[in-house]
Amino acid sequence: MAERTLVLKSRTEMFPLTPEIPFVLDGVAQRTVATEAADIAYERCAPVGTFVSWPGKRNYSGSNLSSTTGTHIGFESLFE
Repeated sequence: MAERTLVLKSRTEMFPLTPEIPFVLDGVAQRTVATEAADIAYERCAPVGTFVSWPGKRNYSGSNLSSTTGTHIGFESLFE
């Protein structure tokens, strides 16, 4: 009879301590770890998701004009 081996993954292998951040830069979908996210020019990235609205929604989504880039940046307020 063949011997069975049980392989257990550590908690860090199952749940990495540094979460990955998805982004689309120059039409290419990419991911980076949070510790390296400061090096990315997010003002050049395409939106990854959209903001949806419906009557009675308890938070507000919209866009702000960025004085740094001169473009509109999407946001969603989750604390209202």
